[in-house]
Amino acid sequence: MPLGFRLWSVGIYSKRFRQILFVARVIARQRGADAVDVADMLLGLIWEDQQRLDDAFSGSAQRGRSPGSLKAVDHVPFLAPIVSADLVRRIEERFPRSEHFVGAIDLPMSTRVKEVLAGAGAIMRHHKRRKIEPLHLLAAMLAEESGQSAEILQAAGITEEAVRQAIVTGGDTQ
Repeated sequence: MPLGFRLWSVGIYSKRFRQILFVARVIARQRGADAVDVADMLLGLIWEDQQRLDDAFSGSAQRGRSPGSLKAVDHVPFLAPIVSADLVRRIEERFPRSEHFVGAIDLPMSTRVKEVLAGAGAIMRHHKRRKIEPLHLLAAMLAEESGQSAEILQAAGITEEAVRQAIVTGGDTQ
């Protein structure tokens, strides 16, 4: 999938999606990564979906000090709380944390994240939306057949079809 199409134009991301991007960078930094990976994006999506953005800062020197711009956008969560907890456990087991990264917080996106973001953009355009929403990201992750995040989501019973149906019924625009 081509990585172009104004991928980095902030105007195409919803506020909820921008929060996921920010939180994913914090998570990647906490686990000692030198780039944001798809699992970091998935954790960011889970915390945002559950309106628990402060949880992304647990285990860091920033505990309890999440930026005010991360005030959760009121919405109906897509994921059930028990499913979210199970997903977090599975991700943390598969992607353990290491030393905290001490470089800039603006970590680059991995090639796989760029591919998933391009996929989310394609899903946005397919559904004739103006902004990329969290469910576009989730559907793009599930479409990545060989990805570990897709495996984790599918093991939890989350399917691309169910996510795309939620997009069609408006579950992505709250």
